[in-house]
Amino acid sequence: MFSRTFKTVARVSTLLLGFSTFVFAQTAGSSSLNDPIFAFMGNGGYDAQDYDIALKISSDHQTEQGATTMTAVATQDLSGFNLDFGSMTVTSVIVNGDMAGFAQADPELSITPTKAILKGENFKVSVTYAGKPGSVAVNTSAFGGANFWMASLNQLTVLSEPSAMFAWSPVNDHPSDKATFSFHLNAPSKEQAITNGVLISRVENNDGTATSNYRIDTPTSTYFVVLAIGEFKLVDQGKVGKVRVRHYLSPRTSNVMRSAVLETPKIISFLEDKLGAYPFSEVGVLTVDNQLGFALETQSLVTLPVSWSNDLESNVETVAHELAHQWFGADVTFKSHKDIFVHEGFAEYFGWLYSNFNANDKDATLKAEIEKDYPNLAVGSAVLQVSKYQLLQRLRGSRYGNAILVGDTLERALGLMFEGTLPQQFHDEVTAKFPKGATILQISDLVSRWNFTSVRLGTPSRIELIRLTGGILPNTPASGIYTPPGTLKIGDDLFNDGVYLRGAMTLHALRLKVGDEKFFGLLRAYLEKYKFSNASVEDFVNLTLELAGTDAKTLLEHWLFDVQCPDFPELGLYAKDFKLGIIF
Repeated sequence: MFSRTFKTVARVSTLLLGFSTFVFAQTAGSSSLNDPIFAFMGNGGYDAQDYDIALKISSDHQTEQGATTMTAVATQDLSGFNLDFGSMTVTSVIVNGDMAGFAQADPELSITPTKAILKGENFKVSVTYAGKPGSVAVNTSAFGGANFWMASLNQLTVLSEPSAMFAWSPVNDHPSDKATFSFHLNAPSKEQAITNGVLISRVENNDGTATSNYRIDTPTSTYFVVLAIGEFKLVDQGKVGKVRVRHYLSPRTSNVMRSAVLETPKIISFLEDKLGAYPFSEVGVLTVDNQLGFALETQSLVTLPVSWSNDLESNVETVAHELAHQWFGADVTFKSHKDIFVHEGFAEYFGWLYSNFNANDKDATLKAEIEKDYPNLAVGSAVLQVSKYQLLQRLRGSRYGNAILVGDTLERALGLMFEGTLPQQFHDEVTAKFPKGATILQISDLVSRWNFTSVRLGTPSRIELIRLTGGILPNTPASGIYTPPGTLKIGDDLFNDGVYLRGAMTLHALRLKVGDEKFFGLLRAYLEKYKFSNASVEDFVNLTLELAGTDAKTLLEHWLFDVQCPDFPELGLYAKDFKLGIIF
């Protein structure tokens, strides 16, 4: 659970002294929604309905002045309530037209209105603030860290997954509390100010700035909001049906990325054919050049770096993945972060499906993708297969090559080097020749005479071996352990390939089990049932039971929850064939 032991910066209104005892008889809303992955996120006691956010961004993109008004309905009697907010300075809080008391302790803004708010009552809270956006909570986030506000003189990019909008505007920052949004972005007139939704107007001001006004009329989770300020070229591709296709491209967008972006109308048509109508009125891509190392499914305007790779197919698949999120994520949003499979598993699968469709090679591309990824999933981590020659190179290149490994340390090193599969005769040769311990260089001399071709190592062993022996296996990922897609818990990598790749394979296995008609019908029923609201992994499992039967539900549960990745007999893939260790 995220610690709330922050130094409090409190400005408590003297109005508190005049509160009636009736106010204190009510209950304050909770300061957390107890998300099982991010316990500090969100607040209880109310349901946000709409945000009106006015921001004035400095010319160097480093600071802002802001005013946010939230309209909400109380879900309980409230003597007070919280908004999530970071470390900028709050100057005033007004609730239903009256000055309110408040105390600020990053990441919380605690508010005490002059009058109690009764359950079912609509209320408005307006907060004014200024400063450099930031928060201790964002800095400890599993994604993005302190780089959510990516500012340079050329461009500002603001992204918020899994939780960073509260670092620059007070909100109820949890995906389960969706609301509509209005934005009024004031920035230098020579620049474009861009966010999600529909641009209603742009007003030139007398001070060299311009105010761009946007509206999002569909219920939206806070992490789907994007801000960008700088030089962008508007590329309008007309309409796909009733949906306007427009992109905002940085001048530094690569030709390959631009070509992939321009495939958007074709991708949307493909996805609509499989899933039903696109859920919003506009769609497009924003490309940004603030060293963005990832793509993000920001609602109706997905965010991509100016360059992804030199391979057009890879770029197109990435665009298709993020556009699929407009159905699985922006439209139907998970209930809590442990349910991220219902975002990433689906988006990954439809990225694969579009690549397969685009290749005009019936299912061959899809089959190749699964065959490539399945071995890693079968062992539950990223796998490194090194030849005997490569292993010897890395043993001899260890900076601790002359350090002596003795006793349990030697035993552990041998076990890790060969994933516990070293034949007894080889093990006995080491212990007989070096009863008092051996250096890594001495071990490598013995290994050179052993008869094997390669070793297949998993991430946990590689990480521990690096710690134990001083780094004999470079290029080991910091996070390469794959969880079953339905079992995320605190401490897991929220964006690991178990969620993405095994999640996508889960859907393909379900599709093969029930057939195309029932599979795509199930997905459309899921999207219709939870449209503009939230769903969990369990919700999808239960709907599968209802529409596809017990056998389909059982298969789905094995793929989602079993520690061992299930076999894929339809494709000739069996987990037992991909064991770690020594290969002769």
